[in-house]
Amino acid sequence: MRQNVGPLPTSSHQSSDDTSAADPLPAPPFSRSAHVQLVRREVREYIPRAALELLFRTAEVVFEGDVAWAEDGGVGAVNGTVMVTIDLVTVEGLCREPADAATAVRLAELLPAAEGFLEALQGLAARAMASKGAPVAPERVAIDTKIRVVAHRILIDADMSMRAAEGS
Repeated sequence: MRQNVGPLPTSSHQSSDDTSAADPLPAPPFSRSAHVQLVRREVREYIPRAALELLFRTAEVVFEGDVAWAEDGGVGAVNGTVMVTIDLVTVEGLCREPADAATAVRLAELLPAAEGFLEALQGLAARAMASKGAPVAPERVAIDTKIRVVAHRILIDADMSMRAAEGS
């Protein structure tokens, strides 16, 4: 013989012997939205660190500038320009995006905000100065950049300067 037990008492059920309708829930302390967004979409474009390293590793770098030597024989000041040419054709086989002008333009827009961009330029400038016999710490190099695009090439002109630290 089977017996029908009925609903088990939970927080949303009343006892089985109470036949009246359940009281409505109290209003929440916040206002209700008429529509709920079930899926939130977010599009964010940025240059990943690995891609930035690849671009700078394959770049052509030219340094023009001069070194002012201090009385003690150390570097007194350095002023110059580091010209960086990134040719997307050189990395085309390693990238998903095409090596075209549109990709170059988008990269040029994203580069200034890319994590590690300034540090990469400072490192290039410091290596260029070291090749001229003026070793300096990359973080001491002040840089002002201009970025432009010609076809599938990104051209970065970085005007840089470095002054000897006070008291040295």
